[in-house]
Amino acid sequence: MKSKIFKHLAAYALSFSLILQYPIIALAESVENQEATGTVAIDRAAAGELTHTVTHKTNGLKFNITYPADVKCGQPTTFKFSMEDPSGAIAAGSQVKYRIDSLMVYDGTEYVSVYDVSWGQNSVYSTENTFEFTFCASGTYYIGFSALYQRAEDNMLDYIRTGYGVYSINLQIQDSNYPSVEEIVDRVAGECLANCSTDYDKALWLNDWLVENCVYDSSGKYCSAEGTLARGTGTCEAYHRAYVMLLNKVNIPTGRMTGNGHVWTAVKIEGKWYQVDTTWNDAGYEEPNVDLNRLYFGLNDDITTKVHSDHKPVAGYESNSLEQNYFIKSGEISKWSDPLVDTVKQHIAARDTSFNIDITRKASNAPDYASAYATVLYNLAAYTLMNTDWSSDDVDIQLSASYTPADNYSGTMACSVQYTDTGGTGDGSGGNTEGDGSGGGTEGDGSGGSTEGDGSGGGTEGDGSGGDSEGDGGDSSGDSEESADGDWKLNGVGWWFQYPDGTYPHNTWEKINGEWYWFNSSGYMAVGWQKINGSWYYMTGSGAMATGWQRINGSWYYLTGSGAMATGWQKVDETWYYLTGSGAMATGWQRINGSWYYLTGSGAMATGWQRINGSWYYLTGSGAMATGWQKVDEIWYYLTGSGAMATGWQKINGTWYYLNPNGSMAADTWIGEFYVNENGAWVA
Repeated sequence: MKSKIFKHLAAYALSFSLILQYPIIALAESVENQEATGTVAIDRAAAGELTHTVTHKTNGLKFNITYPADVKCGQPTTFKFSMEDPSGAIAAGSQVKYRIDSLMVYDGTEYVSVYDVSWGQNSVYSTENTFEFTFCASGTYYIGFSALYQRAEDNMLDYIRTGYGVYSINLQIQDSNYPSVEEIVDRVAGECLANCSTDYDKALWLNDWLVENCVYDSSGKYCSAEGTLARGTGTCEAYHRAYVMLLNKVNIPTGRMTGNGHVWTAVKIEGKWYQVDTTWNDAGYEEPNVDLNRLYFGLNDDITTKVHSDHKPVAGYESNSLEQNYFIKSGEISKWSDPLVDTVKQHIAARDTSFNIDITRKASNAPDYASAYATVLYNLAAYTLMNTDWSSDDVDIQLSASYTPADNYSGTMACSVQYTDTGGTGDGSGGNTEGDGSGGGTEGDGSGGSTEGDGSGGGTEGDGSGGDSEGDGGDSSGDSEESADGDWKLNGVGWWFQYPDGTYPHNTWEKINGEWYWFNSSGYMAVGWQKINGSWYYMTGSGAMATGWQRINGSWYYLTGSGAMATGWQKVDETWYYLTGSGAMATGWQRINGSWYYLTGSGAMATGWQRINGSWYYLTGSGAMATGWQKVDEIWYYLTGSGAMATGWQKINGTWYYLNPNGSMAADTWIGEFYVNENGAWVA
């Protein structure tokens, strides 16, 4: 299903399990019953194997639990039960039934269940007289069992219980091939600190580590950090407890969140609380264009409640911010918000105070999950729309939006708008005319590479998005390079231009005093974004058509020499940039036509080795992020599925390799007591 990356020594344990033996101490205490006694006997079974037998006595009965004296990690340990009834306390013909009563560790503050004895089949009494369990980590385990029987005296049910905590069987396991949970936490936290600097980076890195190294335990057995960290599987409780231990180890505060029978984690990042659900981030399948591994990273209470209906804000952990949400911080949310921009602008242009946007999506790989992740993404898109500046020079515009699913594949974005006139000149077109912002678009539109001559972005180098060039007769009704004669006029509606003969330009371009202007169908000068003959243009506050880089409402846009807004890949001054479907310059990670690219803070496409959020990535000459084996300057490196350069022991396609701290593959050398050949493969 997905590869699991465990500490490399765990893999070797199978090779050495017949050689390495570790002592295990077994103790038993009496149960909390004045009649009960607990004894431990060491004997040899019929086959000659050394065993422990723990006996609990009560009401004339003896409950025996026998198990190997030499318990080994990594292989099943069988506990065998039997009942002795010398006094006839058990009703004739009735059967004794057994079950595990507790399997716990003590974490320094409380006893924590490693095995959930309360869920489903785990809690059922059975006539089966054995229980099998595989230990996967060093540590001290407290194990209790119960025997259920029918009393002869009154036919009522009764049981013998070995207890929990100090009253249970006590196994102390020390095995260097199977480190303790605390040792695993130390190792993983150390890797995190070596790769990350900010709390956001650390919390995201640890989320990704859990998702990559664990699968959900649908059997409901493994409910502590031991499950996810040592055996690679666990319930939501296990994911949460492991994430808490890892975050606390890197000095990030945490809290416990619950709702609808589920548990997840509150995480404090940059002084504010956020919700992170590592269990639901481990969806176990993939969706095109959606990073499901980070879908529930950095949510607020409002969106979380839309997914878990009975979740309520927890005092002290109130989550009111989305600043550190993965999709917001990375800019990935533009895939869902950008296609809505045109529709919003059209309603704003019409001065609508409320409107709905119907959203229909393609089929999902997991229909039952589709509604939940759409709820998250489209409410994040709503947040983005609400934080977009829709105002113009003379109108302050405030938008509110919220998404509600109708079924797995459709829903409604409900919007309301408040308009406040602030005065100013112009005909009110800047921000309130049809589509007065850049045209929407979807991920990757117009892209197709990022090297010169590869046909990238909306047109060939130099012509931008394919808009009509100045003087080429495409958009201009006045082809002449000479400026028109006449005078500017102003009335109560806006500015217009009058020719000497008394006529005026309308629905056309006009070059006046060396600048291009667009006059609408009524003859008034346009300002702001304008869609003309299928291309977007931006008219400054003076009405003059803008060209080159322009910062508009907080985002950068590139307007070609013809004035047309560029989209897709654009090469400007020998540097490649990517302009989203809305025309806004992209920064950070962007997934374009199936490949990941990194755009620096200036928007420039990065190539070569780049250190990003504490990890090293290799971006090819085309800018595409590399994954898998890569040979760079005659040296082999391995880039994980996320693109991050791997270090340390890695199991790749069934073979173990060692990547040095600088990422280079070790070859024909010894790594401690292990040898890797000339191809880098570990030789057993």
